[in-house]
Amino acid sequence: FVFTINWFIRLYWIFWGNRYAVEHPLKRSFWTGWFETLKFYLFMRNKKPHYIGHNPMAQMTYWILGVASLMMVITGFYLFFEPQPDSFYGKLLSWVPDILGNSFLIRSWHHLIAWFFMVFMIIHVYLAIREDYLSRNGTMSSIFTGYKVEPKDHVTGDESCAE
Repeated sequence: FVFTINWFIRLYWIFWGNRYAVEHPLKRSFWTGWFETLKFYLFMRNKKPHYIGHNPMAQMTYWILGVASLMMVITGFYLFFEPQPDSFYGKLLSWVPDILGNSFLIRSWHHLIAWFFMVFMIIHVYLAIREDYLSRNGTMSSIFTGYKVEPKDHVTGDESCAE
């Protein structure tokens, strides 16, 4: 239930958050930034484009996590209410087996997505620490302090999302 509430809060932030919350994935600049960021993470570049908010790769990852979270919520509630198919929630979720298969397959999807979250968490922590070390901008310490340090060549005064 807490996971579901968190999903709704994140959904709210996507549509009504600040201007750095999300960039539209149909824009060419989004995909250009995505590939440039990917090159940086694959050690193909020494420097990646600067963003005030999340970079396009992070934003795309959060969209994927949002869909995976929705799948976790749907499969989790279905499995929770499966023993009571005549209840309100059992009837509300009666369509889930038509799309995802029998109870075993639904449980398998739920399990695989849980592993996806665990693997993502490990990769995410590694990339966050790597970013903080390579950029020297205090990304990790900003989680605790609320402040990030930017090198002088990144400070333009106009707060544009990408250089």
